[in-house]
Amino acid sequence: LQQIIGPLWDAVTQKIIELAIDELAKSEMGSPPKPFCWLSFGSNGRKEQVIRTDQDNGIIIEEGDLTQNEQLYFETLAEKVVDALE
Repeated sequence: LQQIIGPLWDAVTQKIIELAIDELAKSEMGSPPKPFCWLSFGSNGRKEQVIRTDQDNGIIIEEGDLTQNEQLYFETLAEKVVDALE
């Protein structure tokens, strides 16, 4: 079961991130202001995902200080993705 759910969950997560980025791009927030990487930790990161579990996510953002607008962008993106994953 984990061999099916893990890749499926990864694909769903990737699509949700893409949709959230598209939604923000259509708003005044625009496109991602810096390169970033979405990470999944915990059971999902270990490929031990079950049908219903908690979320342990993180974002790695290109090195350097974030402006207030950049911080707001990534906070908004994270909220949208987490809400959709729930």
